[in-house]
Amino acid sequence: MEMNSQNVLIITYEFPPIIGGAGVYAHDMAIGLASNQCNVDIVTYNHLQESSVIKNRLKSSYDINVFDFIPRNGLHFLQFFFLIKKIIRIKEYDFIILSDGRAKKIFSVFSQSFKKEIPKSISVFHGNEINSFFVKPSRLIRFFSLSGKLKRLFSRQRLLITVSENEKQTWNKFMPELKNKIALVQHGVNENTFYVRTPDEISELKNFFGIPLGKKVLLSASRLIQMKGQDKVLDAYSRILSELSDVFLLIVGDGCYLESLKKQAESLGISNSVNFVGGVDRETLSKYYAIADLFVLPSRLEESFGLVYIEAAACGVPSISGNLGGVFEAVKDGLTGAIVDSFNVDELEGKMKYLLINNSARRELGQNALKKFKSSFTSKVMAHNLIVNLRKQ
Repeated sequence: MEMNSQNVLIITYEFPPIIGGAGVYAHDMAIGLASNQCNVDIVTYNHLQESSVIKNRLKSSYDINVFDFIPRNGLHFLQFFFLIKKIIRIKEYDFIILSDGRAKKIFSVFSQSFKKEIPKSISVFHGNEINSFFVKPSRLIRFFSLSGKLKRLFSRQRLLITVSENEKQTWNKFMPELKNKIALVQHGVNENTFYVRTPDEISELKNFFGIPLGKKVLLSASRLIQMKGQDKVLDAYSRILSELSDVFLLIVGDGCYLESLKKQAESLGISNSVNFVGGVDRETLSKYYAIADLFVLPSRLEESFGLVYIEAAACGVPSISGNLGGVFEAVKDGLTGAIVDSFNVDELEGKMKYLLINNSARRELGQNALKKFKSSFTSKVMAHNLIVNLRKQ
């Protein structure tokens, strides 16, 4: 089901090379909509030098236009507003996606300037918006009375999208008067970035990353904060290493907990068997997934969805996840991976050990994860589901 010749504008502060859920969503939704024959433009910040590379690739590969600006201290909010106004004066859009928090704040603060655009706009909720907008708003949100303005914005919009059923139920309880506007469109991933490599390509990547070909790779990737669960992964890994000396642990990501994790690995005596990779772009992250035998992230946070498990699935890799929040939608226990008690190291150790030893069971889970990804979680499927929900309004 296609929406031919529809003009779509995506407004987002977060956008690659910044790695965040809302930015990744905007990037992959744009590709998905373009694949469904929509004409897509993006308004965002110019974050880093790599922005021009991403802009050029989106234009050449998908005919997606990215309009951005270099932010100036103290003025970036107004710069964002004026650029959005400039773009919507030039072109008429059929619908407008407010992908992240800053986009929603812009439309709520300048609602009078966007009177024409708000009824055809869509807000996307990635998790934590209820807390950050209403329950524990920042001083800035309180100063500008944005909580009330945001509620009025949501009531006037065409559609409100949640990326998980768990998040949808949370919003239905919080704003039951908008229940008919709230729709589920699960997160999708661009399969041109995340995909299964051939055995030869995997060998080349292992050589490139300096990992012996005979080693199995256990991968964990996320923003490195304590509650993401890499501390439990290190504890469990240290217990199985004596029996499974052919397993190497890669931890990808950056954050405030990195040094603590390094010290933990050293105190456990496993530093030589762990590689802390640091932060990487999504293309490089895909290569790490490609060489992994098993992905593990037993997060102790109430994750809205669990994008990393879908990225792993796109590369044919099964996952071990925690048991909180919306991860149940991304990982199916016993079918595409394993779900463990986020706080239970013994259970995590047992699942890791079982799946690393039992090659056939692990590969079957990986194959199932890949099938589920292709049927439900590509960027094209995500965009198609958005289009279907728009047609219901």
